[in-house]
Amino acid sequence: MQALTDAITVAGSVFSNAGESAQTFTAMVGTVVASTQRSGSEVARGLRTIAMNIRNIKGELEDGEIIDDASISDAAKALDSVGVAVSKNGELRKVSDVLADLADKWDNLTTAEQSYVASNLAGKRQANVLIALMSNYAEYEKELQNYADGAGSAMRENEIYLDSWEAKTAILKSTWTEFVAGLVETKTIKTGLDVIT
Repeated sequence: MQALTDAITVAGSVFSNAGESAQTFTAMVGTVVASTQRSGSEVARGLRTIAMNIRNIKGELEDGEIIDDASISDAAKALDSVGVAVSKNGELRKVSDVLADLADKWDNLTTAEQSYVASNLAGKRQANVLIALMSNYAEYEKELQNYADGAGSAMRENEIYLDSWEAKTAILKSTWTEFVAGLVETKTIKTGLDVIT
């Protein structure tokens, strides 16, 4: 949990702004932390660099890494060299979609190709984050499925609760409070209470 909290602080907003779900980001962090034993903030810095290069987000990072036109172009060229596109029909693709395409090709790439893509997409300091994610992509997909199963289970539990007597009473109380709050004049409230009585 600490690793995840640290990771969200470092890169959560970048992934959110890129249209990625919390589940996707959490599964990526969890997969890389588990395989590398690196801290959540370290892993998040690598994932943030990857996301920024794919989504054309420029900036200077606290570790001195600079995401600029050159690094974005190098990342796109490296991905293109292995048959993975960062855009489709003139629109940038989601980070998770680009990484899924890369994962499909990863095991068939030479170690030189893997290193080339990793260093250009994640940066030389964070290349091992991408390598760890690609090498453990099946675990990442398993994590995503666990989230989906957990969300489905939580929805079923919530439906059971909402159908219970306790929930129906809570809903009635809430509705009554809203009704009373909506009655602005005292005379209207008195008349309403008389009607209910």
